[in-house]
Amino acid sequence: MKRVFGILILLTALFAAPVMANQCLNYLNFNQGLCGSYRYHPINVYFRDQNGVQQELTVHRIYNSSGVPVQADLDFKVNCLGGCGSNIESTVNTVLWAFRDAYLNNRFYTIRYCDPLYEVCCDGSQCMDILSEPQSKFNSNDSFQVEELSGRRGTRRPIEENIPIADSALNLYDRAVRTSNNEAELRQQVVAQQQASMKFMMTVSTSGGHNVCVITGDVCAALDGYVSVSDSFSSVQLEHNYGPKFNTELDRWLRDWFSNQTQQKTCTQSMSCDVTGRCTITMRCSIR
Repeated sequence: MKRVFGILILLTALFAAPVMANQCLNYLNFNQGLCGSYRYHPINVYFRDQNGVQQELTVHRIYNSSGVPVQADLDFKVNCLGGCGSNIESTVNTVLWAFRDAYLNNRFYTIRYCDPLYEVCCDGSQCMDILSEPQSKFNSNDSFQVEELSGRRGTRRPIEENIPIADSALNLYDRAVRTSNNEAELRQQVVAQQQASMKFMMTVSTSGGHNVCVITGDVCAALDGYVSVSDSFSSVQLEHNYGPKFNTELDRWLRDWFSNQTQQKTCTQSMSCDVTGRCTITMRCSIR
C-alpha cells in the first residue's frame, strides 16, 4: 500500500464545468456507442511543489479518430504535509501554481515499478522489458503476476521517467498556463476547460482511513458510510440524500477512481433509493 503523509485529497474536475454539446469530450461517457471513434487513455502524471512534495494528477486524455488530443480533464491528488486545514481553496490554488511551474519547466514525470530480478517494469496496466522498446509488453495477467512476485521478494523499486508535455496532452492547457497572472486566474481557466461536471473528493488520513465528500464552494460535505482500500481489495458503502441521478454519477466516479489506481481494480456494485430520495451505493473492487 502506498504511504500517505498528511492528507491526500482527490479533486475530480475541481468544480462543476459548463455543459458542452459534444458529450464524447466528457471522459465519463467513454462507453457510449456514439463515442466509438474517440480513444480514451488516462495517465497518472506527477510533479513536485515548491517544498519538494510529490503531487499527482490523472490526465483523462481523449483523442479523435486521427489520433489528435482534443480534451484532457484533470483529477488532482493533493498531498498536504501536516494536513490541508480548513482553507481548501488556498491549498488547491497553491498546488495549481506548482502545476504551472512544472509545465513551464517540463518537470512532469510518470512512475514505473521495476523489478530487476525479472527485468521488467510495470505501471499497473502493462509490463515491459527494462531494456526493450515500449511495444514489447506482457499481457495484463502477467503484469499483476510480476508485481505480486516482486512484492513478496521485496525487489520492486519506483522509477521516475520524464514525460514530454505533448505526450501527456497537457499542452491543451498551454494558453491557460502562460496567460494566468496568479493562482486564482489559473484556477478559473483550468476549471473552464473541464468537461466532466462532477465534484467529489477522496480524503485519505495518515492512518489510512478513506472518505468521500461532495464539494460545495469551499465546503466538502462528507457522505455517510465508509471506504476501505487495500492493494488487493476495496469496499465501499455510502449513503446520501441527493437522489438516484447523483447515485449513478457517484458510481461512475468511484469506478473511474479505482480503475486509475496503480494496481487497477474491477468493481461490482449495487444501488438503491427509497421514496424520500435516500440512496445507498455498495461496491466491491478487486485486482483484475
